[in-house]
Amino acid sequence: MASFLYVTGLKEVLDQTHDITAATNKVMLVKSGYVQDPDNDLVDAGGADDALDHELTVSGYTGGHGGAGRKAWGTITVTANKTDNRADVGVGADLTWTSLATGETIAGAILINEAGGADTSTRLLCYWDITDTPTTGGDVTLDFTPSASGGNIRISV
Repeated sequence: MASFLYVTGLKEVLDQTHDITAATNKVMLVKSGYVQDPDNDLVDAGGADDALDHELTVSGYTGGHGGAGRKAWGTITVTANKTDNRADVGVGADLTWTSLATGETIAGAILINEAGGADTSTRLLCYWDITDTPTTGGDVTLDFTPSASGGNIRISV
């Protein structure tokens, strides 16, 4: 599936329930098998197929609310791109997970707002579909540096 914004997450960014530039915005990694749905709201909505159920579990990645495997998204910028009629949201640095043990395949990355003290209140904001990447004991880096063509999230008008 393609990358997308979660519907409620987008609504809450737009109505300022969640600050897209806040330090509580993090990126979590999910394994193949995660069924992406823009209508999902929370990392843990109590079901058996939530993002939490598909979060990476290999040694070197500590998932769950407040887990060190979830990386802060860095310094966030929001710019108006009048040439392409959109708003671009970008972050100025790559994210690297080091020494991820062999055994799982990373299929996606999810931007979350980890406010509220638990995954049952952690909002899903954006899903990035990435090339399936097996963990092999080495580092995994996701390139979040905005290209000349815009940010990591683009909201067109």
